[in-house]
Amino acid sequence: MPLKKFAKKIKQLRNHEVRSLTDKSCELVFYFEDIHQWNEIFTAEFGSPIKKEGAPLPENERHWISNTGGIWEDQTLFGKIVDDGVMIAKFQPWKDGVHVTLKLLLLKK
Repeated sequence: MPLKKFAKKIKQLRNHEVRSLTDKSCELVFYFEDIHQWNEIFTAEFGSPIKKEGAPLPENERHWISNTGGIWEDQTLFGKIVDDGVMIAKFQPWKDGVHVTLKLLLLKK
């Protein structure tokens, strides 16, 4: 599924702020209390998370984040191979316990 098409689908969910939406990336902020709903949509589209919040990224999965600046312990990572390359999504909970930043990226092959 192209990134913009998927981004439009998730923009229909309740969110706090849409920061950017391009052909290669989408960044928005949603509410932590809705994280179950966001996880359901991403699991349906991407499959199970490659890395769950609080868990380490398995060594054999490091290729997913090699061009994205890494991943933090508190982040969740989803990844999917698509026709255009690789689509990844990172959920980054804020320290306030209220918000989560979503970074959705399309990395060309």
